[in-house]
Amino acid sequence: MPDPRRWTPIILALLVTGGSGRAYAQTIVLDPSSPSLATISATAGDLLVPSPLPPGAVAPPAVGLMAAQLLLLPGDVIDAISYGFDANPSSAGALYFSVSRSSVAMSGPLPPDVFSEATGVPAGTQPEAAGDMFITFDFSCPATHPAGPFPPAMGAHTQVLTSTAAPARALAATTPRSS
Repeated sequence: MPDPRRWTPIILALLVTGGSGRAYAQTIVLDPSSPSLATISATAGDLLVPSPLPPGAVAPPAVGLMAAQLLLLPGDVIDAISYGFDANPSSAGALYFSVSRSSVAMSGPLPPDVFSEATGVPAGTQPEAAGDMFITFDFSCPATHPAGPFPPAMGAHTQVLTSTAAPARALAATTPRSS
């Protein structure tokens, strides 16, 4: 049996020289207090992708989708995005996201959306958008994926998961019971 210690330098050399590849499905957002936002002219509502520089070059991320393309307003913050289920914003595919408590967004054609969940709450209660999940650029829902080049077309978004129990109770109340 060959001595495994002989292979260690070869394996290390392969890892060091062969590890400069690029992953193309990386999409990130930065915290509103990140100093990098000013460097790359981005906001906490923008989706960032790897820089278009050649592999191995060190560069900050680039803006893949601007907040306005998701109908988000200045100051709106994307809190989380789907990991492993979203396509890179430079390609086609549905994108799931959630927002921070301070997000309001623009009113869109598919309520419930961030706007309706942030502003359509009874007086004295907290906005509900922060606990919800939204989808945009969904090919099965034409209104969230308008015709036109991707990503420059504006993508409306709609709620796919709510943090409140009201819709579930409403569904239970309308579901016929079998006797």
